[in-house]
Amino acid sequence: MNSLITSRQFKGARFTRRENVRERAALAGRFGEVPTLLVEAAEFLGGSRIEFPYGVAVKVYPLPLIPITIVVSAGDEEFPAEASIFYSENIESYLDSEQAYFLTSLTVSRLIGAAGLGTRQGSLS
Repeated sequence: MNSLITSRQFKGARFTRRENVRERAALAGRFGEVPTLLVEAAEFLGGSRIEFPYGVAVKVYPLPLIPITIVVSAGDEEFPAEASIFYSENIESYLDSEQAYFLTSLTVSRLIGAAGLGTRQGSLS
């Protein structure tokens, strides 16, 4: 199994300023109150829930060899909701940091859109 990295660990990441800040905020905003909705949205897009040391985690494959792991931790009265985005360490064999950023942005938009379908129709299943 490959190790996971964040966007900050890409080669040249410090030059691109592509850290997925808006995407993480959007994920936390949409799924922070009900993180299990993230699982339903990911399953709608062909992803699945995975075990992770904290929060609710899913793995989606926006492209066949490119998994993206998304983790959302619910907020409470003390701490706000948080989202993290991870990549397989071999992602740079396929995409550079800027390409990964745009793929992630598209994937997050699709997850949020899938969650919107679920709220209008009652369930994503």
